[in-house]
Amino acid sequence: GAAQTAGLGGRADIPHDYGMLFVFPADSTYGFWMKDMLVPIDILWLSDNGTILSILDSVATSTYPNVFYPPKPVRYVLEMRAGEAKTFGWNPGTTIRMP
Repeated sequence: GAAQTAGLGGRADIPHDYGMLFVFPADSTYGFWMKDMLVPIDILWLSDNGTILSILDSVATSTYPNVFYPPKPVRYVLEMRAGEAKTFGWNPGTTIRMP
């Protein structure tokens, strides 16, 4: 939907401990880009059980219109403030609790 397409776009400030979780119906290699983004973000690629498969750290707004894809099919994608994954000590292989 429109909210999913927009993601965190248009926000000048993303609070600490805040993220936008994208939930997909099936595992696939969903592409993400920085359209309308005002600040850099972390993009986390997650498996169906919430295990981090890969992290794009501090993706710059200047990367638009590049599209980023996970290294293998994912079920969830989490967008967070740049540097949050490091703040939480999250790495590929970390499983995070899903809502």
